[in-house]
Amino acid sequence: MSADCAQFCSMQPNSKFMPPRGFLQWPIFGVKTSLQALGLENDEQLKEITEKNDPKAIVRELTCCGQYTKLGRDTINGVEVEGIETDNPRFGATLFEEGKARLWVATDTELPVLIELEGTAAGGTVQISLTLDSFDWNPGLLAEDFEPVIPPDYTLMAEVDLSGSVEAVIKGLRGFSVITQGRYPASLDLMTTAKEISEAFAELRQSQGKAPEEPPTQEEMENILTIQGACLFYGKLVQEDKDVAYYGHEVTPQDAEKVLMRWKISEEQYRVIFADLSTLDVSPDELARLEGQPQIQ
Repeated sequence: MSADCAQFCSMQPNSKFMPPRGFLQWPIFGVKTSLQALGLENDEQLKEITEKNDPKAIVRELTCCGQYTKLGRDTINGVEVEGIETDNPRFGATLFEEGKARLWVATDTELPVLIELEGTAAGGTVQISLTLDSFDWNPGLLAEDFEPVIPPDYTLMAEVDLSGSVEAVIKGLRGFSVITQGRYPASLDLMTTAKEISEAFAELRQSQGKAPEEPPTQEEMENILTIQGACLFYGKLVQEDKDVAYYGHEVTPQDAEKVLMRWKISEEQYRVIFADLSTLDVSPDELARLEGQPQIQ
């Protein structure tokens, strides 16, 4: 289980089923509906999500850039382990605004035995503590375990693009602004956006004169979920040290010419998403002018 996926374990999903290739299980924000499924755009997106759950990927993310503290050896449930702790800002950028983690791996297999995550989101108003353990890295599985059993009454929840393209990010930001009636996320992490969009959806239902428990339409669900792609993309930019900045806490769709988000695409260029969701590639000097800051060295 990766840190990115841990957020969804803290929510209460509806029913679950083993989805067919190209589908992903996803919780609904407390809405009581029939079984629903999330459609991904292509198999590559499913492959990327699956790879995030690989134990080697967990260790690689926690040890990135060598910014961690060794905790020495210990014994957990009879297993000899070695631990590290990291508060590297690149870690957990997709999930939290600020976070740290402790990882304990078995000394013989080098597989995770215990992962402890702590983080804050929504300007510190949300505090999260997650413990991931009882891993079974080598279960006895049969071919039929992977055959989907899809109930006849399931419905497609939404088509969501998690490709990390600029188009997917813009679609996510636009969808979020629709649900929130003219706001962008204060921060592009999954916890903050989940809190903000859940509260905004309740407000939207109230303004519509509808019951809060009334299920979202497919269009509303797509607007709710597409912001996940923007969060994943932002977190990836942080991890890759692309000098990314996001200003949703102070920029709204009405601030058309202001910089909403930017990141480095080369040594000589930055890509900018403006508040009206138009894009432009600019030089570091031009970016400094747009942001009203001293020239970037």
